[in-house]
Amino acid sequence: MHVLSYTVHTLLLSVVPKFKTGELNYCACLVADIVMEDTFGVIGSEKDAEGYTNKMKEVKSSKSYDSMELIASITTAQYLQDLIKPIKGILAEKLNLKNREEG
Repeated sequence: MHVLSYTVHTLLLSVVPKFKTGELNYCACLVADIVMEDTFGVIGSEKDAEGYTNKMKEVKSSKSYDSMELIASITTAQYLQDLIKPIKGILAEKLNLKNREEG
């Protein structure tokens, strides 16, 4: 997954300047899933874990926020929901957990 996230970011850097708005709408949801896993999933947890070290460039850094910005920059309004829906789900889940802990 580390390599997948890194590769997707590298590809986006290369193709986004060449594509017109809307040309990557069909894969916005897939990119969002990869970004969410890299940010909030097991992969993100590994990167955030104290003492977690790895010399692979794919693991040392996270370009997820940059990847999301790139895909959002050429996604039409109709498909922006594909990018926002996973974020909304994570936030709702975290709020529910917080409310359960407090209640």
